[in-house]
Amino acid sequence: MLARIDELEAVVRARHDGLDEALVRSIVAEIGRQFGTHMAAEDDVLFPAMAGAFPEACGTLEPLSSDHGELRALLAELSSTLASPPGRVRNERLGVVTRDFVDLLRLHIRREELVVFQVACRVLTERDVEELARRLREQREGGGAAPPSR
Repeated sequence: MLARIDELEAVVRARHDGLDEALVRSIVAEIGRQFGTHMAAEDDVLFPAMAGAFPEACGTLEPLSSDHGELRALLAELSSTLASPPGRVRNERLGVVTRDFVDLLRLHIRREELVVFQVACRVLTERDVEELARRLREQREGGGAAPPSR
């Protein structure tokens, strides 16, 4: 994901040489697909399990969930901007939204690495992790997220 984000940023930054719209659209679509799976898994499975195992973590998890909403909105804005007629103003807008998206995503990933993974390792038991893995598999296979077992 980070490599694709770097690529998106580089392609949009180099727009003075002509924007490779097909590549930008491809990267945005790929990120959208990955977000659909990744963020849903966190919002529907991981974060509720962590909150159940360690209610004090709710205050730490809420900003991460909020980030998900902002990232989805920025990704939708990227798609919408790409769908508008090409031109200088559109390309400038694309550059601004891309920078906002990339900056927030990098910050979000750092916060997840610092907070979620460390807290999860401390509060989730082996049984919790096995249950999470099962629920994540079900979600990926289209069965939706099962209700928390706690």
